[in-house]
Amino acid sequence: MRRVLVFVVAVLVPGLATAAIKGGNDLGDRGVISPFGSASLSYSKNDDASGQSGASLTSAILSPGVLYFVIDDLAVGGNVVLATRKPSAGDATTSIGIGPEVAYHLRFNDTWSLFPSLGLDLTRESLPGGSLPGISASTTLVTFAMSLYVPVLLRTGHFYMGFGPFLSRDLYAHGTSAGSGFGVVKNTSVGLSTTLGGWL
Repeated sequence: MRRVLVFVVAVLVPGLATAAIKGGNDLGDRGVISPFGSASLSYSKNDDASGQSGASLTSAILSPGVLYFVIDDLAVGGNVVLATRKPSAGDATTSIGIGPEVAYHLRFNDTWSLFPSLGLDLTRESLPGGSLPGISASTTLVTFAMSLYVPVLLRTGHFYMGFGPFLSRDLYAHGTSAGSGFGVVKNTSVGLSTTLGGWL
């Protein structure tokens, strides 16, 4: 996990520094590249097999990535997801994921804008034995989720800061333990996220 964080910092920080010193177009203009990093805290409730509300889950998420504006105000790109999750019962776990993202930049003026994005994240999580009820062996969980994030941006120079709500829903969740697969309850998460980015 520490090596992954070092890699993220090594990639993201130089990109932001370059964006800050390089002249050029405004955020949202065609051809602009925007490296960014988001941090969020969320709370979720999962559904059990009968569809009833189950255990709660608190998550802290770090998500660095990059976007490219293929046309004015429309960007495509991807991000890496690093998450720590603490269930209402049990120990905290760490997961890593990756996925594509599409975003639209809606400018209000030269300083403020709205930057909603829609993403898909494929995440893998390893759990030690005994983390799940009735399963003594170690477990690997794989989830595929769709997320919507709608931050308001404050732009200055070639930097921007954003803050807003997000919603995430698992579309697929599956576990594997001792060579056997099984279904996993799907989470719906809501929370607030903050973003720091730049453009070049």
